Amino acid sequence: MGRNVMADRERRLSREVQTYIEVLDEEDAREGSRGLSAQEREGQAGARALVEATVDDIIASRETITDNQLALLENRLQSEPDLLEALLDDRFTRDVIANVSGYVSRTLRLSRLEASRIPSKATNVYVREAMRTYILGLPQASVALSRAALEQDSRRY
Repeated sequence: MGRNVMADRERRLSREVQTYIEVLDEEDAREGSRGLSAQEREGQAGARALVEATVDDIIASRETITDNQLALLENRLQSEPDLLEALLDDRFTRDVIANVSGYVSRTLRLSRLEASRIPSKATNVYVREAMRTYILGLPQASVALSRAALEQDSRRY
């Protein structure tokens, strides 16, 4: 590793990436609004809000059952797969970076998993997935997978 891992809290990689994203956003805002009237800047902000709402809807429509209010807009975006991919990439990257401190915090709350006997591979798969979902902040999934791990291991006896 090229960096000092013991660096203070402000020099964490996730914080540096977040700062970089903020700088890019500021530069984009300056460049995008240069030479625009107040009304044009307002229109640009409205367009940006519409794009964000559409991305929110696209993600929500994959995670839950939704209505089709923005389906037409999504269908138009489907004709530009590179744009849609870039929008989703941007959103997920921002979300992950913003949540890194939570991942770290939850990981540090976990204890080492040690036992006198190692469970089956199938049980360990459930345990690993339960811990990963806990770290990612998905407690209901973690509980369900933990239960599956216990059930899987209890079948051996």
